[in-house]
Amino acid sequence: MWSINSENAVRSDHLEPHLRYLVQLLALPRPDLKARLESASAKVRFFCYWVNESGDRVPDVPADIVALIESIGGTVEIDEYR
Repeated sequence: MWSINSENAVRSDHLEPHLRYLVQLLALPRPDLKARLESASAKVRFFCYWVNESGDRVPDVPADIVALIESIGGTVEIDEYR
């Protein structure tokens, strides 16, 4: 298992810039990636910590990023903290 943290690279309290940073860093989309993941029995999960103390914010996960991650068999998960 390995992980990438965007906290020090992206200064925003919105999820979209962090997700776009990760997509760029991982050079997605990569046509070979899904097959390589499957051959290694590996899983992809974009796991986001979401601080929502007021409880009135909605995580901004763009549909194009969800579609891209799902195209490689991955998921986007949000862990919300209030």
